[in-house]
Amino acid sequence: MTFWAGSQLRGCVGAVSPADELGRCVEAVTKASLQDPRFCDEPITAGELPGLTIEISVLSDLWRATEPERLIPGVHGVMVRRADRSGCFLPKVARERNWSATDLLSWCCEMKAGLPRDAWRDPDTEVLLFTVEAFCEPGPLASSYTG
Repeated sequence: MTFWAGSQLRGCVGAVSPADELGRCVEAVTKASLQDPRFCDEPITAGELPGLTIEISVLSDLWRATEPERLIPGVHGVMVRRADRSGCFLPKVARERNWSATDLLSWCCEMKAGLPRDAWRDPDTEVLLFTVEAFCEPGPLASSYTG
């Protein structure tokens, strides 16, 4: 789930769960966002709620990339995993930041998983790709939303 205050990203938190459990997943992610340290410094306030838009991204099944650098930015999302570290970027991140495939992989390793930028090239790092079906409630973001 991605939380927006107008067009400003307010936070993003998620879980990889089977789609048939979407309702339970949304509930669990919402509760988890209350415990997420990224939200603790600047929690969403009751005053923000009228202008807040919640976007839900439903991920396809993940598949292991044999040639990660061939992913299509803006179409494929990426998840990197190695040992106890993991990170994930939705496809729209590459589109919004005008990143190449290698940019997306490198930033996911560094920013999200806390791994070296080139960790995605290491055979011990699992690189998974996915696509997304995203939707949001009617609100400030919905009028300009392109999925």
